[in-house]
Amino acid sequence: MSIHGPQGGPYVVRWRDDAGKNRQRTFTLKSDAQEWDGEVRRLKQRGHLGRLDGGKMTLSQFLNDTFIPDVLAQRAPRTQTFYRDILSAHVLPDLGTVPLAAITAKRLRAWQRDRLNAGAGRYALNRALVLVGQVLQHAAEEGELEQNVAQLVRKVEEHPTDAVVPLAPITVERILARLPLRDHTIVSLLAYAGLRPGEVYGLRWQDLGEHTIHVQRAVDGMGGLKTTKTKATRSVRFLPTTAADVAAWRDDQGRVAAKALVFPVRTQTKAATKDIMDNWRERTWRPALASARVEYQRPYDLRHSYASLLLAEGRNVHYVAQQLGHDPKLTLSTYGHLIAEYEHGANIDPDAEIQAARAKVAAGHTEDAS
Repeated sequence: MSIHGPQGGPYVVRWRDDAGKNRQRTFTLKSDAQEWDGEVRRLKQRGHLGRLDGGKMTLSQFLNDTFIPDVLAQRAPRTQTFYRDILSAHVLPDLGTVPLAAITAKRLRAWQRDRLNAGAGRYALNRALVLVGQVLQHAAEEGELEQNVAQLVRKVEEHPTDAVVPLAPITVERILARLPLRDHTIVSLLAYAGLRPGEVYGLRWQDLGEHTIHVQRAVDGMGGLKTTKTKATRSVRFLPTTAADVAAWRDDQGRVAAKALVFPVRTQTKAATKDIMDNWRERTWRPALASARVEYQRPYDLRHSYASLLLAEGRNVHYVAQQLGHDPKLTLSTYGHLIAEYEHGANIDPDAEIQAARAKVAAGHTEDAS
């Protein structure tokens, strides 16, 4: 076993296999060549040189041929969905085509850095590392690898600010009980339909169907309208309780045109400006939170409550992402801790949860369940 090559590379590692055949492998970096040379020496000392060939199978191939049918298929359906989403979002794009034997601790640390730089959530990335570790452990048990190198890699540090904490329905209902009808309806759409504030103020009556809300625009902050944040339209589920809130607001408005804004400003024609929305946040939203004894959070953050309800219902990451109007990777990074929390629980009925919370608040039972 030896390393050959000029200064600056490439570097060639040469060795003899168990059959006496000369073998070699070329590396661009000397450090990679040294790491491979050390691995060859360790395997030779233990009489396991044959495992170098076993490790030629890529991570993706081993997943499809062995790990998924042998291990993942035995897990609960919700766990299977969560792990498949983790693999698709964080593992396969970077490591799927890499041979098992080429997945080193150094490579996994570089993968962690790359995923963090790409905006991956720390919780989701740590779950991905755990999953990779399970895959490599199974590969070692199957004789494809000498060891599970993921055991040598530390999880990234998680900060408390990484994990969103959605308001539970009982807390949302405490806030709603302190708001007049117009503001009550706005908050209901934020918390129970997952719309962004700008999308709520951009709604026209014709966008509201019996069972869905067609989200296709937002306010531009200057009294006009624009496309949504992602420049895409989407159909959002219209939960019965929220639909009833909107119906009550419509009845209060009397006769309205289909193209009229649901929440116009005083002129009844122009959309809300940034100043108007900021003023609402300070004069209406903040006092309602204080009255309900709820720690301050942005109206925008009410979207997390809707996402939480959908995940507790058993919906997968792609469905939740479509409802919220963003990428599944972002959904997984933002709500990975909630997915894990609900993994083994019974599925809920979101509207039934809301109705139950509303009844408790109406009856004076306002304990905080957030």
